[in-house]
Amino acid sequence: MTLRNLIREKKISQLWLCDRLDITRPTMRKYLDHPKEMRIKHLMKLVDLLDVPKGTLLSICLTPKKEKKDGYKN
Repeated sequence: MTLRNLIREKKISQLWLCDRLDITRPTMRKYLDHPKEMRIKHLMKLVDLLDVPKGTLLSICLTPKKEKKDGYKN
């Protein structure tokens, strides 16, 4: 599962999250594409906003993307 999938599953809009995290939409897209680059303070807020355990969100954000058969990352 990816952060993007988790947000979709929770039926939360990216714009709503941007507002709550006090970040711009480009920053949100960057976090969704590269969750390892997320600031800790935003990660901790996401735990509360998405109502998930810290460990779950950490594993989603820190798990490396899998390589596709064509050699590109997923």
